[in-house]
Amino acid sequence: MAPDRTEKTISEPLKEKVEKAFADPRASVPARDVFRRLRAYHAAQSAADAE
Repeated sequence: MAPDRTEKTISEPLKEKVEKAFADPRASVPARDVFRRLRAYHAAQSAADAE
């Protein structure tokens, strides 16, 4: 695939997702809450992989 074609293939869906996120009327989630959930998810995945 040509680089300009690949960039367009990636940038259009990304642009749509960003616009949708900015238009979302819900309150933002604090970063500390997001990272807390990510750490818990990562720990659970790591534990499952260790089994």
